Amino acid sequence: MFFLLFYAESEGYIEVENYYAGAQNQFIDHAVTILWISIFVFTVLHFFIKSHQNQNQLLNTIKHRQDHTLEEVKMLNDQKNKLIAILSHDLKNPIGMLHTTLGLVEKDAFEPGELEQILGNLKGQSFHLNKVLNNTLSWVMTELEDTPIQLQQISLTELTQEIKEMMLVQAVEKNQSIEVSIEGDDRNISLEINEIKIILKNLLDNAIKFSPLNSTVNLKLKILGKNLSWKVCNEGATISSADQKELFSFRARTSYGTKKEKGTGVGLALCKSIADKIKFDLKYTSCKEGHNCFKLSKKLS
Repeated sequence: MFFLLFYAESEGYIEVENYYAGAQNQFIDHAVTILWISIFVFTVLHFFIKSHQNQNQLLNTIKHRQDHTLEEVKMLNDQKNKLIAILSHDLKNPIGMLHTTLGLVEKDAFEPGELEQILGNLKGQSFHLNKVLNNTLSWVMTELEDTPIQLQQISLTELTQEIKEMMLVQAVEKNQSIEVSIEGDDRNISLEINEIKIILKNLLDNAIKFSPLNSTVNLKLKILGKNLSWKVCNEGATISSADQKELFSFRARTSYGTKKEKGTGVGLALCKSIADKIKFDLKYTSCKEGHNCFKLSKKLS
């Protein structure tokens, strides 16, 4: 409007009377006017820019929250899949053996006197199956509730013998034996017992699965100073260098044992995940051709 009026005056369309005392007084009047207009424009622009920045900041905050929420959902979904996988993996073989044995009993496939022995084995098997389930469920609840891992005082020798007894029924089914060797003096220390049982149980399960009939699976406990380790070794085809690189990767891949026992390929990845969480080192070693070894170790504080 100002420029329109100013243009109309300059062209003579309208006449504007002014009362300036002189050119200097006119300059000061125009300078003050321009100054106030500039301050007004600056204030308005500053307000809109600040408002725009606040809106962008709010949108970025909302986006970060959404991204964080999506990451949590993805993590929980991955965790759920892992927990389901480990439950399925840990219970698949014992339940399968139980089903097979009960099928043979139903068909009356046993000689007189064998049935009592079979029922005794079933009792022991169900007892150890219950312990496996309890250990796994305890770890699952710890993961779901995001609570600190519980440490329990236990004898290392007793723990190792318990793991052997837990897997003995499965080994006997293939006429295999589990040989325990202990190097060093026994100690009572606080450990993540449930997690260690899950790892060693899975390592022995794999060793039994891929070992020939009538073979021996070795479970070695070594306690030397502050160094603690378990090593599970078995006869069988040595794992190739290419497969070793993907050994602890979480991906499903079907494999078959020496009696066509079906494996899912997720057990070792789950064991590695648990070992990392409790700050144990789990790695594969091949002591000689035709043998495979897995070592679970930790330097005690």
